[in-house]
Amino acid sequence: MEQALAGTNPTSGSFLQMLLSTAKVEDFVIIKVDIDNTDVELTVIKGILERPEIFRLVDELYFEYHFNMDGLNFGCGTNMGNDKNGKVIHDVDTAVKLIVDLRKKGIRTQFWI
Repeated sequence: MEQALAGTNPTSGSFLQMLLSTAKVEDFVIIKVDIDNTDVELTVIKGILERPEIFRLVDELYFEYHFNMDGLNFGCGTNMGNDKNGKVIHDVDTAVKLIVDLRKKGIRTQFWI
């Protein structure tokens, strides 16, 4: 499923491959990522972040980031934002860092929980 949606090396039929084949730098591209699955959402976001030929196409990005904050789970399930052992891996610090990284690439980025 991840390969079909994104990945850092988009395959035929993936969202990022479709973006590469249809958008031009001069287009105004806005992307909203709201899949309600942290792993899939972050696969898409990281695919954009890590590929210059993709992040140069994206002007604005909005996504729902599922994470834990102050012991509260702001996700779509009981383990959203935790690893298999229950350790918090998605928190407000990782969310803000990701936003900063995307903005450094020139993408106006907003997230919500």
